[in-house]
Amino acid sequence: MLKRTGKLFWLTASVETIAKRIGSDTQRPSLTGTKSFIDEIQDVLRERAPKYQAAADHVIETEGKSVSQVADEILARL
Repeated sequence: MLKRTGKLFWLTASVETIAKRIGSDTQRPSLTGTKSFIDEIQDVLRERAPKYQAAADHVIETEGKSVSQVADEILARL
């Protein structure tokens, strides 16, 4: 359904970077309820990555890039 409404961008990052980005969010619920934060991220990515890859029109690595750099890359691909 999403692909019918526009281009899909999958923004990727390492597990460590994802953990840093969302680790201070005290309102974020546990993804699994039973594992460590890092293990949860790894498990969720392992499960979802093939689906994200299949759906994405473009994949953008965000590791070490500023929000502005990522935005510029998205705009360049549009």
